[in-house]
Amino acid sequence: MAKEKKQYICKKCGSKFLTWYGQCPNCGEWNSLQQIFFSKKHSSIQSNRLNDLKISTPICSLDKNLPQEEVYFSTKIKEIDAFLGKGLVRGGVYLLGGEPGIGKSTWLLQLAGFLARKGLKTIYISGEESLAQVKSRANRLGIESENLYFFYSLSLEEIMSILKQGYDFAVVDSVQTITSSNLESVAGSPSQVREVTLELISLAKSSALCLFLVGHVTKDGTIAGPKLLEHMVDCVLYLEGDREHLFRILRVVKNRYGPADEVLILEMKTNGLEVVKDPATFFLQDGEKSFSGQALTLTLEGQKVLAVEVQALVNNSFLAMPRRVSQGIDQNRLNLLLAVIEKKIRINLKDKDVYVKIGGGLQIKEPGLDLALCAAVLSSFYDTSLPKGSVFWGEIDLNGQIRNVLGHDLRMRQAKRLGYAPIFAPSKALKSLEDMHKILFA
Repeated sequence: MAKEKKQYICKKCGSKFLTWYGQCPNCGEWNSLQQIFFSKKHSSIQSNRLNDLKISTPICSLDKNLPQEEVYFSTKIKEIDAFLGKGLVRGGVYLLGGEPGIGKSTWLLQLAGFLARKGLKTIYISGEESLAQVKSRANRLGIESENLYFFYSLSLEEIMSILKQGYDFAVVDSVQTITSSNLESVAGSPSQVREVTLELISLAKSSALCLFLVGHVTKDGTIAGPKLLEHMVDCVLYLEGDREHLFRILRVVKNRYGPADEVLILEMKTNGLEVVKDPATFFLQDGEKSFSGQALTLTLEGQKVLAVEVQALVNNSFLAMPRRVSQGIDQNRLNLLLAVIEKKIRINLKDKDVYVKIGGGLQIKEPGLDLALCAAVLSSFYDTSLPKGSVFWGEIDLNGQIRNVLGHDLRMRQAKRLGYAPIFAPSKALKSLEDMHKILFA
């Protein structure tokens, strides 16, 4: 009988150790090492196979004829093709992550159904929901096609045998639920996730199968399992948004076949997620009247410029420590900008409650929001509405100076296209926060 050897593997970074540690020496995570067993005989067999291995692919130089380039195929949806580059790639492996209930399975089922109606042989493999549940969702979304197949399994070997039957497009939902019989560890462990992903990638590359993998995310918002998982696949997508709002943002964070900084705005409707074709003013509230504490900004999401409303409320406080509440922006960032306003414009906010939020439920991290946020706070403080049609963008440093931000030309073109004026952006006439204060509230 083969002798089993014991190892410990970190759930977070995937590092292997021969002894147990309370804290992983590599990533510093506490209580993350998990015990696994593997056969010593199996390792010796693997080493013997390596000695007899023959190279099947010839070595090529740039002067010789290299293998054919990637084969793209269109989804027939112009926005999705532009979002991914030139469309989907045969043999490409895509990883989709997102919070539970955000709509990952819904969007992939819609995509699979659409490609099946175009004549592609498509299969949706579920490891979380039963076939009855998947079929119920497909009926609710109105998805019907003879080329769309469903399969439920938790075994990697079963899934591999099914995919070898010749499919053009496949979805595995999710990779954390699949297990390989070659390993003794539980489903979702780093060793299982890497083994399953490697086998599926190898099959996709050899059979020109376009494969989508669904990945769970941790409480920090990153895809569960070792970070190596994101390096193994060709494209990494994140589906973001608030389940209490109707919009979703599909973001590319890695793409070997196209741009890696694109976003796609989706809207949840009764028949599933639909692409917002012109999202420039999607997050604005309909209405012509402007109120105090409202400032419009143009924020950059990937290569798309979105018009977003920043709302602020400054009110007298009856607390010993006034409240500072923010939704959609970082709390520390709000505190920093309020300190700059007090210092440079010499107004007292120490006895004021300040509430700030981003309209539409967006989460914005880019620094171009600073100027609009300060304008909204000052507008609410003076209880004076900003000029109708005005738009603001620019980063504010600790000295109150307004700095230029990424995509200034893109924002300027979008502002002119949408007819916004006046434009408050970094320029010779607008260099500091004091300049904006004089222009608006003198």
